[in-house]
Amino acid sequence: MKPEDAEVTVVAMQAVTPANEKVIYQYKLLKRIRRHPLISLVYLGFLILWLSIVPIFQGEANLLLWGIGALIGWQAAYYVLTTALLRREREELGYSRRYGWLLAWPWFGYLPTSSVPFRQYRSIQLHMTAIGVLATAGLAVWVPLAAALTAGFVHLWWMAPRLYLSMAMKRSAQPGSIVAMTAADVGLYSP
Repeated sequence: MKPEDAEVTVVAMQAVTPANEKVIYQYKLLKRIRRHPLISLVYLGFLILWLSIVPIFQGEANLLLWGIGALIGWQAAYYVLTTALLRREREELGYSRRYGWLLAWPWFGYLPTSSVPFRQYRSIQLHMTAIGVLATAGLAVWVPLAAALTAGFVHLWWMAPRLYLSMAMKRSAQPGSIVAMTAADVGLYSP
């Protein structure tokens, strides 16, 4: 039996009952994307290559500082944007508590630490990508072009695995599908 065909039990949330019992829901695994170490290393290699070669061709040594600043700045921006989008969507359902800092490479950053609706996950990633591209375009007016390109590359580099997950799971998604991320894989489940 393939793992895609198996019924999977997921503890989705803790119910608010007098006995404080856990509610268990049955979900069917629709798609699983596993983290491959070699692909993660190649992905990291792209960033190292960009941050080491671009300053040589541009003749600006401070581009490395722009790159490191962009790494930190984008993570702060992702936190703020995710929090704002979650408040806009469904604060009453407590989805903001399902997000946190995930330190699993390449899914590093402020991401779902519990199961969340696929539609919500995808919407947040697309909004963050669009806002980041627009912010980078606006940044290009005030900073050197090489620095803006570095900030834009770092943004797209951070968003690439997240967008890949969204696109890879879109065809398998059904109404009500949820995404569950772990350090080893990302699963798409259907109720």
